[in-house]
Amino acid sequence: MYYQSRPVVLRVLCFSVFISLLFSCNRVPDNPWTQAIPESATFVYVFNDGTSLDQALNSSVIPFLNDTGFFETDRIREIQDVTQVQIQVKALFTEPADANRWAPVFIGTAPEQADYLAESFSRAFTENTYQFNGLTIHRLYFREGDLYYLVQLGDWLVASPHSRALEATVRSFTGSESAMSLSGSFSPEPGAYFNFPKTGSLARQVGAVRFRPNIKDAFNGLEPAPLSIEREGSGTEQV
Repeated sequence: MYYQSRPVVLRVLCFSVFISLLFSCNRVPDNPWTQAIPESATFVYVFNDGTSLDQALNSSVIPFLNDTGFFETDRIREIQDVTQVQIQVKALFTEPADANRWAPVFIGTAPEQADYLAESFSRAFTENTYQFNGLTIHRLYFREGDLYYLVQLGDWLVASPHSRALEATVRSFTGSESAMSLSGSFSPEPGAYFNFPKTGSLARQVGAVRFRPNIKDAFNGLEPAPLSIEREGSGTEQV
């Protein structure tokens, strides 16, 4: 009787270990929002505590980024219109999306809102979600045909118009890739930060071919640093 029960006990133990591993792999780590910014990010803007999505989109940093010609941010306003809670934006950063473009990534506080938002922007007979690193990434379809990607990282709601940028965020937050090093990494000061170690790759992308050999190693050894921008006629402005 003892020998007959051993296989049963072993199977139960193996099944229990399997279930524990399965849930531990799919559980979102309890990390600060700064862990969601990958080291490949080029530019970061940290907002003051309590900044709403509307306030963030009306801040001085948005015209500056729009002036660069890399992206537009108007579409994300529709997300706040349908959510059940007031989204507070912690940060906006840019991630290389393709050869000559940055993709914006918004990090906000909105616990358990991803599924509700996804349902509001879903499309019938379409694949509205996909799995990445054990997490569900939602596709948000807008009436004009534009597409945003959304993921819930614990209490943090992260959205971007580019899937590659959002996947980089997931890898950073879950620890499969390194996060960007910000001063005061758990609570950096509000303001703009430029990731100088990644400046070389950007300059090579947008610069003339004949200058690329000189640019290649020009930014080695630098670290992310606060950024001040001087606008003609208005003095120096921290954006």
